[in-house]
Amino acid sequence: YPGWEVWRDYVAGLIASDSGITGAETAAPPPERPTGHELLLPWKTCQRMPDWQVFDPNADFQPDRKTDPEGHRLWRFKHYLNEMTAAETLGSILWMTPEMTWEYQHNVSRHLWDEIRHSQLGQIRIQQLGLKISDVPQVVQIYNVMMTLPAVDQYALLTTVIEPNGMPEKTTNREHWEAIHDDISAAAVSYDWSDENFHVRWGKK
Repeated sequence: YPGWEVWRDYVAGLIASDSGITGAETAAPPPERPTGHELLLPWKTCQRMPDWQVFDPNADFQPDRKTDPEGHRLWRFKHYLNEMTAAETLGSILWMTPEMTWEYQHNVSRHLWDEIRHSQLGQIRIQQLGLKISDVPQVVQIYNVMMTLPAVDQYALLTTVIEPNGMPEKTTNREHWEAIHDDISAAAVSYDWSDENFHVRWGKK
């Protein structure tokens, strides 16, 4: 990466301006942003590899879990992979709300990590089922719509509408996978369900 030393020195200057890694040093003056490194955050549109497929909601149909359990399982974990969109939304929310309390920053950061883990569950499961990440159409629409709203509205929509409305299906899926002895899928959705409970509580705060 040409010019990486300039970026390295800038990051080191930012750390020094915040009293160093440990926070125990004397704070230095904040450095000037290097030329050619314009601030692009938060992204206004969802970023994906240019050759990846984009999700088409009009072509998305949920297979019946009883008559087509294999198709339903693959469909569901493709959507788990796409929970990266939720993580990206939370990252932008954090970026846009630096004035909020430490408790809020802590909870939203944990929420972000949970969504990354959910996406990872999807990634691992679809790879076990024979797909690559690039085979899965990427959901970009949710992030793009969210970024038209104020940060507080984004967080409220995510934690008081989207997540609680999805919880009954998670319970049904867990019971279904337990019944057909798909322990891996059942464990994955159990982790997700537990996390979502915390997210809804944090949103109510």
